[in-house]
Amino acid sequence: MKSPIKLNHCNICNSSTFSPGPQGRIGLNGSLPHCMQCDALERHRAVRSLFDHFSPDYLNWRNGLQISQDPALDPNTFKSYEISIFENDGIDLRSIDRQDSMYDFITLSHVIESIDDDIQSMHELIRVSTDHGLIHLVLADPLSLEKSVDYDAAIGPYEYHHRYGRDFAQKFELDKAHCKLTLVNSLDVITGTFTPSHFITKSEDSYLELHKQLNNIEAINGVERDSAQFHFLL
Repeated sequence: MKSPIKLNHCNICNSSTFSPGPQGRIGLNGSLPHCMQCDALERHRAVRSLFDHFSPDYLNWRNGLQISQDPALDPNTFKSYEISIFENDGIDLRSIDRQDSMYDFITLSHVIESIDDDIQSMHELIRVSTDHGLIHLVLADPLSLEKSVDYDAAIGPYEYHHRYGRDFAQKFELDKAHCKLTLVNSLDVITGTFTPSHFITKSEDSYLELHKQLNNIEAINGVERDSAQFHFLL
């Protein structure tokens, strides 16, 4: 069985100084998850590791949009990269003040859970994405629930209006929008924690090209689910 590469430095900023995560959290393997230099946690390093393995020419022509501050992705990977922070007069996902088909790549991590009208927000994200674009989401523990849950009011420290489950594609009726969902796990090799990424594609060509990229990554890194750095979930 292939073992994942062991690292003791952050793959985002190269720092080797770590501390416990929020509420004193420790990694699954006993490691400290919080990078004290760039503030990255498990999910940020796992996502960066995945995107670092995409072919440069798969990403470097794209006009990107990132919703909220997040260290996972390198803006220099893309042709252009806009970071929008709602609290700083940024984009309201429920009514995105942008023209149709403006972005070739959109990413948001732990954001849509906190939007009251998530259905309208998803419609808007799909609207401003090009037909050959990618919408990338990182969600809060989405594989632990069979069905998504909507709350009457925001709950918990992160004020979630929703918790998403394995019915994500059905909840948002992605098939009616002629979109497809792809899930792939990527590993934070410091803590041994996997993070699932949800990718939404709007065209068959975009879907096939994404899967070509992911198949290449998986072939390089191995396919044993307990040890590979990457593997498909859907």
